[in-house]
Amino acid sequence: MNCLSFLLTLSLHLGMQSGFNEINPHIRCEIDNNYSTGMYYNSEKNISFYVSREFSIRESEIEIGLVTGYRDINVMPLIRWKKNNWFIAPTYGRTWYYTEYPNRPTVWFKGEKDVGVIIGYDYKIGRRR
Repeated sequence: MNCLSFLLTLSLHLGMQSGFNEINPHIRCEIDNNYSTGMYYNSEKNISFYVSREFSIRESEIEIGLVTGYRDINVMPLIRWKKNNWFIAPTYGRTWYYTEYPNRPTVWFKGEKDVGVIIGYDYKIGRRR
């Protein structure tokens, strides 16, 4: 059984401050009974790992799971409403600022809380076989 799919996710962060990565390469393994696991290059320019399950609702799906790789929380909930290859997801984050000093490590500053919505499209590069 080959469960792997390679995707390129394009996203738009609405209601959020700028600076988020909106091109997310993504590897996904779909398992029987609508379970999935995978990893992607996230909006904060880190690697995220996730596990999820999809539930069919009329002609669309709700994906619910857990995801890692974000600065604010080690493990956070994942929820996306999906139809065809489009999705909408609530998002929460902070704007992070950093300063580089000569001969000293980078210093990160945590900004204000940011709440918004992500609208995205999953473009499948590889096919499941």
